[in-house]
Amino acid sequence: MVERQYCFELKEVGANLDKEHEVFKLMYLIDLFEQFYPNEFHIKKAKKGRPIKYNPKELLTFLFWAKNNKRESYRELEKWCENNDETCQLVLKCEKPSKTQLNRFKNNHMELIDKFDQFLIDLQWQLN
Repeated sequence: MVERQYCFELKEVGANLDKEHEVFKLMYLIDLFEQFYPNEFHIKKAKKGRPIKYNPKELLTFLFWAKNNKRESYRELEKWCENNDETCQLVLKCEKPSKTQLNRFKNNHMELIDKFDQFLIDLQWQLN
């Protein structure tokens, strides 16, 4: 007899996660960061080729969440999304970015990533 794994739909993404889960804390910090630096989240236009179709806030959250989970390579991140990890689904709103999108985001928004790093350092400094 062959066993089948049945697909199921979540009524709400993230419903199976504890409300004290670290991913919610990271999402809150990025929301707070966006309030201080709203202009940093604008999508830069592509010089040529296909138009850019990603949300900087979601990909910033995803990259920092991946870093927190010790996942660095774009191939590893792409596989992580394809495995339907619920935290990835929550952060990316059920979208699955390709390696190219992740690389393009990191190259085009390095200043945003650096500013968020500095924001976290400053916030930790003020809390202590």
